[in-house]
Amino acid sequence: MDTLVPAEQRRRPRLGPPPTPSPSVGDTAAARAWLDAERITLTTVSAYTADRGWPGHTPGWPPPCSATLRSAVIIPKPWPSTPTPCTPPAKPTIPSVRADQAWCRLLAAGLLPASCRPPPPAAGLTLAREIGDRADEANALDNLGLVYRRQGHYPQAADHHQQALTLFREIGHRAGEADVLDNLGTVYCRQGYYPQAANHHRQALALCREIGHRAGEANALDNLGLVYRRQGHHSQAADHHQQALALCREIGYRAREADVLTGLGLVRSRQGRYLQAAEHYQQALTLFREIGYRGGEAEALNGLGEALQATGQLREACIRHTAALTLRADRRPLRAGPRPQRPRPHLSRHRRS
Repeated sequence: MDTLVPAEQRRRPRLGPPPTPSPSVGDTAAARAWLDAERITLTTVSAYTADRGWPGHTPGWPPPCSATLRSAVIIPKPWPSTPTPCTPPAKPTIPSVRADQAWCRLLAAGLLPASCRPPPPAAGLTLAREIGDRADEANALDNLGLVYRRQGHYPQAADHHQQALTLFREIGHRAGEADVLDNLGTVYCRQGYYPQAANHHRQALALCREIGHRAGEANALDNLGLVYRRQGHHSQAADHHQQALALCREIGYRAREADVLTGLGLVRSRQGRYLQAAEHYQQALTLFREIGYRGGEAEALNGLGEALQATGQLREACIRHTAALTLRADRRPLRAGPRPQRPRPHLSRHRRS
């Protein structure tokens, strides 16, 4: 993790030398390969020890496993058929607040399968405040902002992100500060406040580059591309998406790579370059299927259908749109709540992505 995400190195617990030889992970590709190969083991051990309340493993002080892995951009893979423990024991063997905190940290780190039913994000905030962990409090506030954003409650989202930003700055957590700045930019973009959105994404980008937060850099580049795309500045949008794509491929950030390819497909369609758009959508579709993200798969299928329709391939377009519709019918909407309000009427002609 120190190789893959060096910006978070000082936030991780320092461990002694291992009793057995460790693999060579001197570059990001090797670090990524090891994490991917050991993902099932890492997640199973994390959930198992949290379920049994073993403070020396998952929720220890500091918590080695969840604190170390929480910032990993691990490639999503199918979970094993054998269920992983998903609920804390009825009578934890350690104080309940510590057991609960262990589970909140596992959830925050993305180390539990989708079949788990996590507690509401507010529970993590309450626990963090009870034990006085300001970093966890900031993370919980940021996560609550994400929840409000997905519900379409943008003022509440911005308020929670702002609170998280203040905390991250107070404790000197610069990677957290960069991520929250980027999240705030996304909220402003959803509201149609594009100058404010671009400003926050640029701040996040500069900070990520300064501290070596490469995954955050890829996120900020892609989000800046989205802002430019919403404004109709397609050349700038394509340039930022291309930079994000190169970085995602370099560090193995495949989930974001798929999102970037979808964004590039949309930009190329806006430019009338439908063959290129179809190629980007097809690459995104392949990646989304590999990582098992059906929402992204539906989006890529729909975009591919639009590109095929524009080139006169109506039958093929219909097949893709039908497949996208089938996927969407099996899922709840990705966003609920009111549509973002556009402050300037002349921007409303741009299609929503």
